[in-house]
Amino acid sequence: MHRVLDDGTLLIAVADGAGSASRSKEGAECAALAAVEFLAERLPATDQMESLLTETLSAARAAVESLAADGSGASDFATTLLLAVITASQVSTIQVGDGAIVVQLSDGNSLEVMTAKGDSEYINQTTFITSSNYLEAACFASRPSGNVHAVAVMTDGMQLLAVHHSTNTAFGAFFSPMFRFASDPTSTDEALADFLMSEAVCRRTDDDKTLVLTVRR
Repeated sequence: MHRVLDDGTLLIAVADGAGSASRSKEGAECAALAAVEFLAERLPATDQMESLLTETLSAARAAVESLAADGSGASDFATTLLLAVITASQVSTIQVGDGAIVVQLSDGNSLEVMTAKGDSEYINQTTFITSSNYLEAACFASRPSGNVHAVAVMTDGMQLLAVHHSTNTAFGAFFSPMFRFASDPTSTDEALADFLMSEAVCRRTDDDKTLVLTVRR
């Protein structure tokens, strides 16, 4: 999910429901929507991004917990949540759970993984915003946006193809064509979806494959 504010600030939210949770799709959709709405209401009134993004996680968790009012447990809606706020001056991110946020610098070659390696040595174990320690597990990062050319936000299904788990470094062979695709004005969401569902990709990962790409004009 994404939204562009009147001042050009770009908000991105990506969530991946736990496979073991019976209503995780609802939880993921709720968390992403609640996060974007919370941020949109409070920007650009503040530049205290770490505090704001932490508060956004809490707002998203509260929204997910409200779904459990029908008698379901909050864990039935378990989901990860990755947020990116891109302003004229900085790129700020926060993440609970697996997935990755990667920036490409203006030289067109250098890549930086803004998210932490993860809270487990195993790629299929993670923390959700419904976990009791979700704030302790949250990873915040920020950098100046002046020399950032492109940003990618993805769930762990794409992380398997794009980021080396043990070193937490991005694969240039994956991101270079992805960002070229995003820079091409003739590219479409349908073409990206076809790639994500292609045999070559599905052969390497059978997990959720959400990928948001944005490039500087």
